[in-house]
Amino acid sequence: MQVLKALINKGYDLGQQKQLEAERAVYALIDREYGQRQELVLKEKLADALFNTGINWQKAGDAEAAIAAYKRIDARFGTETEPTLQASVAVALVNAAVQLSHTDVRAAVALCDQIKERYGRASSPQIRQRVAQAQVNKAIGLQRLGETAQALYTYDGVVQRYAADKAAPVLVQLGRAWYGKAISLAALGQTAKAMALYDTVYTRYGTSTHVPLRLVAMQSLFNKGAALADQGQLKEAVASYALLSNALDRRGDSAVQEVVLQGTVNMGATLHKLQRYRQAIEAYDRVVRTYQVDLSNERREQVAFAFFNRAVSLKALSDTRSVRVNYDRVVEMFSEDPSPILREYVAARLYNAAQQLTVKEEYADAGILYQLIHANFSKDTAPGVRKVLALSLSNLALGFGMTDKLQEERRVNDLLAEHFAQDDDSEISTLVARALSNASDTRVVESKRLLLNAQSPTLLLARAVADLQKAALICAQEECAAVLANLGYAQFLNGDVTVAELTIREAIQQGGAPVLENLHKDAALHRVEPTDTRFEKMLKSCCDAR
Repeated sequence: MQVLKALINKGYDLGQQKQLEAERAVYALIDREYGQRQELVLKEKLADALFNTGINWQKAGDAEAAIAAYKRIDARFGTETEPTLQASVAVALVNAAVQLSHTDVRAAVALCDQIKERYGRASSPQIRQRVAQAQVNKAIGLQRLGETAQALYTYDGVVQRYAADKAAPVLVQLGRAWYGKAISLAALGQTAKAMALYDTVYTRYGTSTHVPLRLVAMQSLFNKGAALADQGQLKEAVASYALLSNALDRRGDSAVQEVVLQGTVNMGATLHKLQRYRQAIEAYDRVVRTYQVDLSNERREQVAFAFFNRAVSLKALSDTRSVRVNYDRVVEMFSEDPSPILREYVAARLYNAAQQLTVKEEYADAGILYQLIHANFSKDTAPGVRKVLALSLSNLALGFGMTDKLQEERRVNDLLAEHFAQDDDSEISTLVARALSNASDTRVVESKRLLLNAQSPTLLLARAVADLQKAALICAQEECAAVLANLGYAQFLNGDVTVAELTIREAIQQGGAPVLENLHKDAALHRVEPTDTRFEKMLKSCCDAR
């Protein structure tokens, strides 16, 4: 017996370490060594091992193998009369039905009915729990199939049968039935009845010490708040979310806290809609204060969301300084987060905020945010983050160009092109080509200024030509004519007249009159004689030859 316990513990430990194949191997060994033993205690342990195999396959994402493992428990122990073994079979079949519902809802509903038929008269609380759970899951399946009337009938059956039950695990399923019925009623547009049921669940179980019961209660409050907000009853929605928020500081019930946390964030958003900005900020601050140190994956996402919503409310109060401090804090907290999805979310939200400022032509303020992204995400290797970084540098360069800070524009374009030179993402390649082209434009302008002062622009033009040649290879099709036109002009200024004429002809062939117009503008800007007059003659020759 001690050996068997040790093996089960070993399997469990391997599962915690996510060594799934090794875990399954341990359970298979238990099955081989103890599968034919008839002692009750050994049968119970074997049922546990087989059940853990099913859980293992679920973690591995193999629903079919998980279902097979659960049904193996039924095959081994389905005729047993001992309540503990019957409970093992019942929970295995419930899990099998859940897995089956991912691919065949109708078959899952049928399996839920089989569980009720087989164990519906059992007196054991553990089995009653599973029968009730199966019926609630059946109702959820029926709702998914669009059979709302049958779903409501099934929920009512659970309520009628278990309303007087005192066992906490059974009461959880009763709460789920009320909660599910409320969702179905809301789907039918019977909002008032749905609200009443949400209130019933919260009133009954909101102060329960049994975590699954409190979870159902908090989910009901959350859904009520969301439904009220959707109906435009914002003050009432805030009141519902506030009840959730009151439980924010409680610990030890992680699943409940996820709902409470999301509800508090929603309360802040709803307060913002009511233009109660300071109260909205207070709600977000509570989220941040409570969870900024010890965060699970889900909580980190909600805290980041709270930070950005907080910035929106601070903007509404015209508190620019606090907005910047807020962004600094969120970057400090999440720029090195282990989740690439969350890092991308933070970078993207910063980029969106900066882009809104860019659209308003508030380039200096936008630039601060773009530079914040670069300072904190430049070494990030996640593809989504890299794309945000590339877009940020592109917009930062644009802002410098729009404010005539040409040296800064060129520096940032050079930085973008160098940083992403080896990137094979098509969108980033387009940005690199644009950066190379824009930086080259600046070098051409500087070269013409040097020529006007009788100075040599050889190095600048050589760099411009090289960069434009790179850009022509990777640019978007719709930008290719403009890149070739810029390349041709740079080649001409650099003395490569024959090559320049071939390049210009190709540019005109692709882009037509707009390309010609822009080339004439290039020649007119900081005009260098007699060079630009010769260039214009070449343009005329190219046009005459068309």
